Amino acid sequence: MLVSIYYSPSLPPFVPLSSPPPSSTLEACRLLQLLPGSAKLTLSLLQAAVVGGGATIQNHTYSEAVSALNDMGVHTLDPVLAQQVLRLRILPS
Repeated sequence: MLVSIYYSPSLPPFVPLSSPPPSSTLEACRLLQLLPGSAKLTLSLLQAAVVGGGATIQNHTYSEAVSALNDMGVHTLDPVLAQQVLRLRILPS
């Protein structure tokens, strides 16, 4: 099997990132890579902490949600944003 690689002078060459992506991006990726069961449990914990789409925050469960996120290595995302990221996943029923 012959593979041809074409070079086009009009396209810019590959340039690596000069700096790493922001930590919030890495933390969102960390949430999206959770196993389905862990993602469901985390999402239910975040939903209990944040009621009404962030309009009401229950203090005790909110602090539990923050500590659970910190245990997963998510330090800069608040529970409301973490909940939005987890809702982007397609979780099996």
